[in-house]
Amino acid sequence: TLSHSLSQSLSAYFLNVFYFSKCVSEGKNLHRTSLRELADRCKGLIKINQNLGSQLAVDSVALLNGEIKEQEDIRKNLVDSQKELNEFVSQLDEQLEAMCCKVLNLKQHIIQLQGSD
Repeated sequence: TLSHSLSQSLSAYFLNVFYFSKCVSEGKNLHRTSLRELADRCKGLIKINQNLGSQLAVDSVALLNGEIKEQEDIRKNLVDSQKELNEFVSQLDEQLEAMCCKVLNLKQHIIQLQGSD
């Protein structure tokens, strides 16, 4: 994976730096070719790390875009659900109003029937 590649290149970089530091601390005389090789290796590893960093950035952007898309889908579903709920509540309100009118009519009818007895 990408993180594994990054880890490997960083490990190689630090091994090179460690080798150089060890040689210097032990007083070893490094040849110019060894120093050039080490510098070239470090430059190569830095370039690899930059490429990996760019790839990580691209992958992160793609991941964030995917998450944004998911959030937009969720928001759209919530808006649609809210509309359906509003319609349902409106229908219930109309039905309740109709039932209240019916109950009042029935109550008046009962009062009339009781009054005529």
